[in-house]
Amino acid sequence: MSDRGIEVLVEEERPIEVLIGADIYGKLLTGRREILRCGLVAIETYFGWIVTGKMQSCIKASSMTVLSMFVHSETVSKLWELDVLGIQEHIRRKSNEEAEMAVQAYFLNTVKVNDEGRNEVRLPWIEGHPPVPRNFNLAKKRLENILRKLEENKLRAAYDEVFRDWLEVCIIEEMPVQKWDEGHYLPHRPVVKESGTTRMRPMFFASARERGQPSLNQCLAKGVNLIEIISAILLRFRLHQIGIIADIRKAFLQISLCEGDRDFLRFLWVNKEGDLKIFRHARVAFGVTSSPFF
Repeated sequence: MSDRGIEVLVEEERPIEVLIGADIYGKLLTGRREILRCGLVAIETYFGWIVTGKMQSCIKASSMTVLSMFVHSETVSKLWELDVLGIQEHIRRKSNEEAEMAVQAYFLNTVKVNDEGRNEVRLPWIEGHPPVPRNFNLAKKRLENILRKLEENKLRAAYDEVFRDWLEVCIIEEMPVQKWDEGHYLPHRPVVKESGTTRMRPMFFASARERGQPSLNQCLAKGVNLIEIISAILLRFRLHQIGIIADIRKAFLQISLCEGDRDFLRFLWVNKEGDLKIFRHARVAFGVTSSPFF
């Protein structure tokens, strides 16, 4: 295969037809290899020629132009992160691990058992985060849309009952309506499940934001990814003859939130009489990026 022919093949957009693992890759090579002028290396396999390596900087990267035409809200570096499938440079991976360990250390230093006998946590704020905005108008507009949908689906009474139950057991606290311009509000909507122990629960949107303003989730750290340790837990589960499992009822809602962070988790609701009510979470809330870590 000529050098020019391989370069033309590199420039063509070809779909991925097969993915081959490293365990059999070496068995497919014929031994022929060509170094191209563009800096890539062409290797012949029994399926045909493949190219690998790094192109020289003098080669025009036309793909960059295409990406900039269609992407407005993300940086180019963010797009490259989607291509590497989690493979990161050692320095960057170490930096992420250090940030996760810092969040874990902050959690261990601030968690405590409150007067009710519950674990009480603080929100893991990102260092140097922008001020969390006051977004009463955004939350009120979202609430009006949700109320219309609840009326159409005849779910308003059931949704209202959830909030009344939460208020009764101190999962949420009612705030004076006169102080509506304080704190940060979370839009919400009901999540309905036909089966399971909880048929309806509110889902809060801590990622909601107004143009030019950060969301609450952008100001909070996610913490350590606990999903990664599931494999180790399952392996330890097999060490003994008898295993016991349990399901914690309303697990998120069993963890108390410190007094100083509660005003960032406000939300709006309208009672049966049509009166606007302001509540805030006294426990960990669904939809906040740090909640699964707690």
